[in-house]
Amino acid sequence: MLFWEQENTLHPHPPIMTWEEMEQGQTGQPNLPDMTSVPTVAERAFLILARRWETEYKKQDSPKRLTNHMGDLALACLTLSVEWGESFSKVARTQMEINKKIVQSLSQQSWMNELPWTLCQVTNLKVPEKSSEVKELTSNLDHHKSAIRRWMLEIAWFALPWLDKKEALPQLLKNLANPILWGEESAGLAARFFEDDKSFFYFAKDFIPADEFKKQYHNRLTALERKGLLDVQSIFWQTEAICRKEIEDTVLKFCLKM
Repeated sequence: MLFWEQENTLHPHPPIMTWEEMEQGQTGQPNLPDMTSVPTVAERAFLILARRWETEYKKQDSPKRLTNHMGDLALACLTLSVEWGESFSKVARTQMEINKKIVQSLSQQSWMNELPWTLCQVTNLKVPEKSSEVKELTSNLDHHKSAIRRWMLEIAWFALPWLDKKEALPQLLKNLANPILWGEESAGLAARFFEDDKSFFYFAKDFIPADEFKKQYHNRLTALERKGLLDVQSIFWQTEAICRKEIEDTVLKFCLKM
């Protein structure tokens, strides 16, 4: 055994710490790659909200479930990840995995509730837009079950910067054509890909749905143009307001403690 190998055996290097472990006063040495841009305010807010989600789940009596408030917390975390996730460290990514595994323990439809957390995880990829998680979201925008379809639309509202316009638009406009729920809301989401309402309706009028739904599609599109997109987008704007309020309150409370 070489001398330096023997010395390392007798005096092993201290464990690598995250920025959070350093703040907590644990012994070790900093994880230098993780210390270059963190902790950021966005990551701190993410951790508080993600751990609040975990706590709200764990404090329930059995059978445990995902509450509406937990859905808002998950979307708030997704918002932070989409907008600031490139700067997140291992600390945030570890919490994403914890929350994803909690959802996996549910017996029914775990994939749809895992999706916000798996989407959060793609922030460490060079091109999140090409990830299988984003493709899964896009492919389910026209899911045959209305409750799942609505959840996919809500998630997509926050993950819109990652969606491929050419792949998502046909799915969304198909919803407007088919005799199903959330058709107008799908069109409201689709409109966010365009600079203004006029550009959206110009594009939508050229979309060709299935033959049996052509008349219904154009009737709905005409009614939507008369009604205005803001009316059908209101459900998403309301959810976004709730999520951003969660983020704002968390950041302000944290800053006041500094």
